[in-house]
Amino acid sequence: MSPLPAAGRGQPGAIPSRLATCAVLVQLALVTAASAQTLQAGPPSAPVVATLYQETARVELEGRRLVDVALGREAEVSSLVAAGDRWLLAGSRVAVDGRRRLAIVAGDDLGWREIPAPGGLPRRARNGAVLLGDPDGFELRSELVIAWLEGDGTQRQSVHAARYRDGGFEEPELVAAAGPGSQVALRGAVLADGTPLLVWNAFDGTDNEIVWSWYRAGAWSRPERLGEDNQVPDVSPVLAASGTGAIAAWSRYDGRNYRIVVARLDGSAWSTPTPIAGAGSMPARLLMDGESPVLVYQEAAPRRWTVARLNRHGSGATRVSTSASVTSPRSDPPIVALPAPALVELDWAAESPHDPPVLRRPRGSLVVPWRPGPPAAGRSRGAVR
Repeated sequence: MSPLPAAGRGQPGAIPSRLATCAVLVQLALVTAASAQTLQAGPPSAPVVATLYQETARVELEGRRLVDVALGREAEVSSLVAAGDRWLLAGSRVAVDGRRRLAIVAGDDLGWREIPAPGGLPRRARNGAVLLGDPDGFELRSELVIAWLEGDGTQRQSVHAARYRDGGFEEPELVAAAGPGSQVALRGAVLADGTPLLVWNAFDGTDNEIVWSWYRAGAWSRPERLGEDNQVPDVSPVLAASGTGAIAAWSRYDGRNYRIVVARLDGSAWSTPTPIAGAGSMPARLLMDGESPVLVYQEAAPRRWTVARLNRHGSGATRVSTSASVTSPRSDPPIVALPAPALVELDWAAESPHDPPVLRRPRGSLVVPWRPGPPAAGRSRGAVR
């Protein structure tokens, strides 16, 4: 692992990497613009779902219990954590001054309340909030951390975080200053020992890299690359705590295509990123089913969604142990449930809040069996139209 270069430092080969990075970022932006914003939290055996319908987020709990949260003008949702009926939701909205501000909500199956954002009224836009911690109903726990991106435009964003103590958030701390280019796709997790961990996508002057930082000994560590500097774009990270460490997945350009790679954090070091999916694959969700990571990702050809259970083999490498795929034109990721040990259930958010809720919807859901190993090229177990 190596620290990021100083802002503005260039390296040979920047033009091809810039073009490849721009191509995938445009693709991701188009998918985001055309898709409903849907978040999933909790174990796949009892998922909690938040779907944004214009200015209102609908939080759906097991058993079809619904809680509607009024977020405000041009709302976005970016993070959901849940434990049973308790949940925390974070996102952003446009304030009266025209800048984007954080929105933080705590709730349960009966209602919700808004939590004041850290640091008062910032001078710059804030978005991409990530919650690090477990919900505890309307009363937040002292170990809760929120992190976010701050800056007017993706090319000038920095990473900040604040801890919740004594009924409010403390003053924000700088995790990563603005660099030579964009910083986007902030993701977070809390390790088994309570350590907050962040990963995100940062342009280093040549190409996009996946970088990370964690909060130890009272401070955020200096951001470092997750892996060696490879001078090819790495984009679209997802992250989950796993065992005593963590697991991250993202898409890496190999000169012709983007393919998903995974790496594990053991102790203070990340393993070498290992490819686990085919050409044209992009990760969307990383869930935990007990101790087993469950990766949800999209493939371009054929256009399908795959759910893959990841296991660590005797060699230490992470591999796909079982998978299930469905052909679908939908660009937004499905909600994934595990109704039985051998089955995977997928469904998509409704286009209207007046439609039936997604969890346990009898119509529209697709139940497919696990199959050993990764999905075969061009073969799926079902289709959604």
